[in-house]
Order: sequence, then C-alpha cells, then structure tokens
Amino acid sequence: MTEERVAAKDGHEVPLVVEEAEGAVGDVILCHGLTADRDEYSGLYVRASAALRAASFNTFRFDYRGHGRSDLPAEQMTIAGETADLSAVMDLAWKRNALPQYLLATSFGAVSAVQRLTSSADHVRGLVLWNPVIDVRSTFVDPGTPWARTAINEASRRELTAGTREHVPLDGFLLGFELVREMEQTDVTEDLRNLRLPVLAAHGTADQLVPYRYTQVALADRPGVRLISLPDAGHGFLDHQSDVLRETVEFLSELARDERGGQ
Repeated sequence: MTEERVAAKDGHEVPLVVEEAEGAVGDVILCHGLTADRDEYSGLYVRASAALRAASFNTFRFDYRGHGRSDLPAEQMTIAGETADLSAVMDLAWKRNALPQYLLATSFGAVSAVQRLTSSADHVRGLVLWNPVIDVRSTFVDPGTPWARTAINEASRRELTAGTREHVPLDGFLLGFELVREMEQTDVTEDLRNLRLPVLAAHGTADQLVPYRYTQVALADRPGVRLISLPDAGHGFLDHQSDVLRETVEFLSELARDERGGQ
C-alpha cells in the first residue's frame, strides 16, 4: 500500500491510497460519498479493497476535495471539482498500469462518476453503484428528502444567493454556494441511461437519505444493468455488505474475464 497525491487540472492535490494486487487484471477506482472519505463509512471501502485485491484488481481509494485528507475545506467542494479529482486519479492509474478500469461509486460519488464517464469513458469497462445519488435535484433540493431540507430550503437558498451566508451545514458538512447551485441544476439520470457500459447497482429499499425509487426509475428498461434490491436496508446496507461485496467482485471478475477473451 502506498499513499500518494496527484494534481487535478486546477492544481488541487488529491490524496489517495494505491493498493496493488499480484497479477492484476484491472484497476478499480473507488469514489466515496458526500461527508465520507476514502475509507467510506464503517470502513466499507477498506473491506472492498481487500476483496478486490484478492480477486486480482488493483485499487485506488482517494479523498475528494473537502473530504478526508484533502487540504481544501468542505465548503469549497463542488461537483465539477470532484469530477476533476476523479479524472486525475483515473489518468494516474492508466499511466501507471494501462489496465482496464472499473469505477465503484457510492452515494454522491455516483454524480462525478457518471459525469466523468459521460464526457469520456476512456478505458473504463464497467460501473458499480452503491446507494447512488442519481436524481440530484430531487434528493437535495426540490422537493428534497427530509434530512436535506434542514440545510437546503427556500430560506437558505435565498440567503446564499443574496450573499448573506456563504454555506449551509448538512449533517456536520458545510455546503458552499456553488455546490448548492450545482445541485439545483444537476440530474445525471439521462446521462446514466445513455452510458454504454455494464452497470451493477445495489440499493436498500428503506434508504431514508437517497430514496431507492430514484435509482429504480433511472435504471428501468436500460440494457446491461443489474439492480440488486436490498429489502428493508437503509443507506449503507450494513446488514448486507458481505453479500454486496461478493456480488460486486463476481460482476467485475466476469467483466475482466470477458476483456481477456474468457481466459
């Protein structure tokens, strides 16, 4: 395991951990969610990385700007900035290994992952989504989930626009004006539907933070997509993590075998 930093196009240095597998067949880049870090909640990405390395995948776990070991404060995090951070990590992985790439994105990490793939899929061969944020506006802004409305509401949006406040707190995380503006204008549903990549998604049906129905609608009737519905599971599907990890490793391993011609 090595700890490194790579510069995004705007100069922001992205902290990351690279963990290499013997005889690697591909690189998996793990994209964490809002307010989390490269380990994800309850260390889920640490366990995911171990399982993926055992299946011969290198893993790249990084902190988005405003999170974890990033030097930028939370209120400077934006969707555009996260997309630039992800691009920098993907470029680093390709220059180093020139192996097929696979993205694993959790919650809000799905937004930058889909936007990055929409602009260019490059060497990516598959996408895994865990409890993904897809309909950003409906999740955070209009009408918004109950937890998000405590931060983003008519009053806070008016104050941000007027400049009488610079950020709003959400679950201990500070949302800056630019991020809220992006949330008002972003919906990656159609982008996701138009991706020509195999997709595996897992989402808890009782998710109170990111409603399951948004993922269900976004992935409906799209070829090449498998949606794992986790009955009564909440955000993070704590009681289902082992099953989801197994399904994820099997999905990516099958894609890697296909990439190698079934070897």
